[in-house]
Amino acid sequence: MRRRTQGTAEVIDNCLNRDYITFLMHRLLQKDFKWIFIPWEDQDGIEDLNHETDMHNYWFTHCFYAAGKIQSEQWDIVEVLLDTLKKQYGLRKLLRLKANLYPFTHEIAVHKMHRDYVFPNTAAILSLNTCDGYTTLADGTQIGSEENRLIIFDGQQNHCSSSTTNAKARLNIIVNYLE
Repeated sequence: MRRRTQGTAEVIDNCLNRDYITFLMHRLLQKDFKWIFIPWEDQDGIEDLNHETDMHNYWFTHCFYAAGKIQSEQWDIVEVLLDTLKKQYGLRKLLRLKANLYPFTHEIAVHKMHRDYVFPNTAAILSLNTCDGYTTLADGTQIGSEENRLIIFDGQQNHCSSSTTNAKARLNIIVNYLE
């Protein structure tokens, strides 16, 4: 495990057991990116565009936890991640936990800046695959997607994601919590 500060975030490389990351990828996606185990929902309007008809203006999400309760029958696959966040990164109360899948685009698509919540919370983004996609923080810091990289930052801070051009998709798990 390697920890460092990058901009206003803490970046932890190799934060989880490699076998667990492989397990998560297998459960979220088959090797050939068939969506077997997890029901994904498509979402529109992630890019900062002048029009909403762009064919790459979408992503997929699967919600594990929101509104104070478990939302997914696949809850068991995130328990190791939650235990790690509790023991090492101060998770006291879970607010939301979801997976995001950003499909391949021919050019990097940078998504809209947003805040997860308007009250104090901690955001953690776990990258499940290595690609040229990234997360940009309000201060302009860009943190690349590397398999098994955890980014922890203030969840009320503006930030945004991007697509990828060198992988079939960019896959992350996002956790918001109170310390």
